[in-house]
Order: sequence, then C-alpha cells, then structure tokens
Amino acid sequence: MNAALLLLLLGAAAGAPTADPYGPRDAVHLPPLAIHAFGGMLEYERYALPEQHLSLALRAGLRSAAREDFRGLGLSAGAELRLWPAQRLVAFKPAPEVMAGPYLGLALDLEGSGLRATTGEKVGSHLAFGLTALGGYRLLTGFGPVATIFVGAVLQRSLIFDGRTAGLTILRPAWGFTLGWVF
Repeated sequence: MNAALLLLLLGAAAGAPTADPYGPRDAVHLPPLAIHAFGGMLEYERYALPEQHLSLALRAGLRSAAREDFRGLGLSAGAELRLWPAQRLVAFKPAPEVMAGPYLGLALDLEGSGLRATTGEKVGSHLAFGLTALGGYRLLTGFGPVATIFVGAVLQRSLIFDGRTAGLTILRPAWGFTLGWVF
C-alpha cells in the first residue's frame, strides 16, 4: 500500500506530459515483493538515447540481512542498459517512441552486507558483483502507471570477508516484476 501511494505521489509531482516527440523519457520503479524480504529498492530509468532505442536504469536497495539472533544490513546498487527492439518496428503499438513492449537488458550490480550476533560479535561480511543478462516486457497505457516483468540469468561473484569461508561464483536465474510510473 505504501509503495502504491509513493508511486501516485511521484506521478503527481511529475506534472503534465511534455511535447517531447519521444514521449515519456523517465520512469520510476519499485519491486513490490521486496517488502516480504524485509527490504526495498528504487529504480530510476531514463530513455537516454531514443534514436538508438536505449535506456539506462539506475537502482539502489536496502534490506535486512539477518533475523532472530543476528543483525545485519545489506546495501546494493546497480545500472542496467536496456535496448527496446520493438520500437524499430513501424507497426509497433501503442507507441513506437516510448519505453514499452519487449526489451533486452544487461546489468551490473554490486551488493554488500555485514552480519553481527545480537551480542555484538562480528560474524562476517560479504561483497558481491553480478552481471545479468535479461529480457522483459513493459505494459504501458500512456503516461502514468506501468508494470514490467523480466527473466534472465545472473553470473555472480561473492567475496566473503570472515576469514573462514572461500568466495563463491554462481550462475543463477533471475526473475521478477516491478510497478512504476513513466513521466
């Protein structure tokens, strides 16, 4: 409910649509399911090069990294370059000039977290770098609310700084959806 209210406020602050021939160039997104993981993320996207059908998304996140007898905090940041190939098709509707329909993305993410026991003893910390290739689809009804779904694969390298565990490299799936606002 708070996420929906925030999106409405951001949309109202964005004002009326501009006369830009490329339509709305900015978007703000939130993944609503992050709340269930005791965290949150905010993503800002700009249709930076509309002639090349490219947008850039920047994101930042915060989450609780522990429960019960431990306390922890995780921080993340990332950037994603998105190609909107359907905009090259003259027949693409609803609007060939906007960030809508299918897209392909390549993202670089950085995440760090620290963990402490409730007694105050430091348990460990880690730093992870991720490279993600993904595809998605954005449903856009004009200026205003949007929903975006995506699937892909993440190659992630974790560096663990507890002195007891080696780092880890994994390839894992990625999927999700976001709700947002374009303006």
